[in-house]
Parts: sequence; structure tokens; C-alpha cells
Amino acid sequence: VYISSVAGILFAVTVGYMTATQWIPSPTDEIAKDLPVIREYDQLQEIGSLAFLELLQDNNLLSEIKKESNSLNQKGFPGSPLRK
Repeated sequence: VYISSVAGILFAVTVGYMTATQWIPSPTDEIAKDLPVIREYDQLQEIGSLAFLELLQDNNLLSEIKKESNSLNQKGFPGSPLRK
């Protein structure tokens, strides 16, 4: 009887902990989910419209731009002291 009571209490504590930490979203979870957008907010404002991004995505230009950007970041921009 004692073991089943302890097991029941441990189960209740585990469920309570999981509910409090995992299943109920906190405000910081929402901010963390939006962090990539928050970091790039200034650049995203310059884009202007979602239609422009969708057009780039439909024509596979977005992935090409990203590849070129990564390449430039690794090599450095022309005239940059970081250029290798």
C-alpha cells in the first residue's frame, strides 16, 4: 500500500511538472519562436511586401540569394578588409 501511494504521488508530481513546463506555453516561448523575425526586423521592413518574397520563392531565387550571401560572408565583400 505504501509503495502504490508513493508511486501515485510521483506520477502526480511528474504530470504537474510536465504540464507547467511543457504543455502550457509561456510568454517567453512566443518570443523565442519569433526571434528570427525580431533579429531581422529592419531588413524585413525594407522588403515591403509578402508578395515580393513569394515571387522570389516561386522562382527559386530566394535560395540562390541565400547561397550568394553566404558565399560573400565567407569571402568578404569586394574592397573589404575581411576579403580573403
